[in-house]
Amino acid sequence: MAWYEIFIVSVGLSLDVFTYALYKGAMLSRLDKKQILKMILLFTGWQSGAMLLGCLLYTSPSPRD
Repeated sequence: MAWYEIFIVSVGLSLDVFTYALYKGAMLSRLDKKQILKMILLFTGWQSGAMLLGCLLYTSPSPRD
């Protein structure tokens, strides 16, 4: 995949997640700040870990080299 194809897919997935978050947020009657902070930290950690793993896999030498 070329870089621009990866970029287009990532933008589409980001918009999909944003739409779902808006949908779920619209159904909340009351906001619990501790619960929201936990979700933010979990999501941020997951995304950072996935990005780090992808970077490590991309930069690691292949066994055939």
